[in-house]
Amino acid sequence: LPIFLFQDWLNIPYELTLPLFYLLTLGLTGSIIYFFGLLQPNSNTITKNIIENTTNFIILLDNNKNIKEGNLKLDELTNIQSSDYINKNVNILFNSLDSVLDRLENKKTYINKFDLNLEDGKRPVELFISKLIERNKIIGYLIIGNDLTHHIATQNQLKEYADNLELHAKKLEKSNDELEQFAAVVSHDLRSPLNTISGFTSILEKRNQGNLTKGSEEYIEFIKSGCKNMADIIDGLLQLAKYNSDNCNFEYLDTEKILEKVILGLESEIKSNQVEITFGKIYSFIGDKIQIYQLFQNLIENSIKYKKENIKAKIHIEMESLEIGTRISIQDNGIGIEKDRQQYIFKIFNQINKSSKGLGLGLATCLKIVNNHSGKIKVFSDFGQGTTFQVFLPR
Repeated sequence: LPIFLFQDWLNIPYELTLPLFYLLTLGLTGSIIYFFGLLQPNSNTITKNIIENTTNFIILLDNNKNIKEGNLKLDELTNIQSSDYINKNVNILFNSLDSVLDRLENKKTYINKFDLNLEDGKRPVELFISKLIERNKIIGYLIIGNDLTHHIATQNQLKEYADNLELHAKKLEKSNDELEQFAAVVSHDLRSPLNTISGFTSILEKRNQGNLTKGSEEYIEFIKSGCKNMADIIDGLLQLAKYNSDNCNFEYLDTEKILEKVILGLESEIKSNQVEITFGKIYSFIGDKIQIYQLFQNLIENSIKYKKENIKAKIHIEMESLEIGTRISIQDNGIGIEKDRQQYIFKIFNQINKSSKGLGLGLATCLKIVNNHSGKIKVFSDFGQGTTFQVFLPR
């Protein structure tokens, strides 16, 4: 019986390995050749069903490169009857393929991409070609083909997505740079007149000390308070602008030490508000030290700021180490957040409640820091029942 001599088996495209495996395990050469009628007919029903129903098209050539048989998949792709190509040169389906077969020389197998000729154009395909050899003589060729139309369309679509993603990334990078520059310019340009107003207000207050009416003193206090509020907004905007993913310096963090520094920095507020802070389990994780410090500071400050009056403020901080990351929870017994406002609190200039003491920048900064770490931040709260901020940071 004729036998196949497969070279470079590992180079066979994945899409072709399954049908080839089926054919090999069923006595590949003898069954195919018997089925296609090159030798005496001896129908093999299982092999015939596989050949006719495989997702690949199969073509059998004689030693003159004329088409002897093709399966149903070939008819479907070409949309022509087998009688239109049987006993015709293979070039009717693939331009110049006969000359390619002549150049195979000592190669027993050959894999390459070709165009399948159709009545209304061409279709890209990949061909696995093997010589049929009997007693050291070529008696024909077996061609197993895979339609690449969908594959190429998918590749083109993926390339388009990748190009669009790269374009958006460049636009985002440019936008971040412009935002940082804008914040720096705004900071400089706004601070100058703000310092002038604040400075002359202080001079006015000193020169007229003891001579100001109660109303004038109130107006001066309004001016000073407004200047401080504007300065805080400028600082907050500048801080928000500088935190972006490009500036992240990821490292293994000593979380306990970071929390110690945050608590020390907030010592005055903690003592003046008589806040009790407790800790559960604390785990180290990878992150940007400066940004994680700011994240903890903003969330703890938030709990202090929105404590209940006449009730001892309590804040509990704990973490959970998961296989996929770290979950951080900061829970307080403060005034809580109304349900209808919870979806807005992470947006810039959106405050926790209508009588809020904040500027609406702290939680927006937290969201940006968490996004820079590819994480998630959520809020769980009932108005009057305290708030829990939960942060998840992936490994």
